[in-house]
Amino acid sequence: MRDRSAIEMRISLMVSPNVFCRYDPTKDECSTNLDRSVHDGGELLEIRIEPLTELRVAYIRNVGPYGLSPTLKTLQRVTRWARSRRLLEAAQVLGIPWHNPRVTPAEELWYDACVSVPERFESDHPSISVQVIPAGSYLVRECRAEDGDLETPWQEFLAWYEKSEWEMSDGPCFEVYRNGCYSDPTGNWEMALHIPIV
Repeated sequence: MRDRSAIEMRISLMVSPNVFCRYDPTKDECSTNLDRSVHDGGELLEIRIEPLTELRVAYIRNVGPYGLSPTLKTLQRVTRWARSRRLLEAAQVLGIPWHNPRVTPAEELWYDACVSVPERFESDHPSISVQVIPAGSYLVRECRAEDGDLETPWQEFLAWYEKSEWEMSDGPCFEVYRNGCYSDPTGNWEMALHIPIV
């Protein structure tokens, strides 16, 4: 059975799937607007719903505290492996933070550093495992982590989730790293956070 704290990484909303929902933490409220370009000093979260096909990934799991250093090291290991097998150029690079660090003890946190692989791919390396991220509808938040703070974007997303009412599906939350940002040691990373919904 999945750790219940993983479910707390789920989010939901109360609007039509065809619109964006914005959460303003300064006002503690959600609003909707079809204009995707409207921002208020970076305070508003833009969230969309996106259908995704099944995604097979090769991964290395780190067990222990979250943070830039362990995330970067684990990503470097899996991307180095993928590059050596000529898988990286066509791959998405992503991470799966399985637990909420405000609920689960730091030494028990799981983080999977992943690269997408072809449908029938099987690992030939003892350190590399394979899993499938299920197809379905996902809430997606594009964001930027500043100065290695990878937790705040998720915590903002969770604050928004607590104001909303979607039923969550049984699958992992994950983050897709944009434009090779995972190799930037400063931790100023462009990411797309994904949450599965029914």
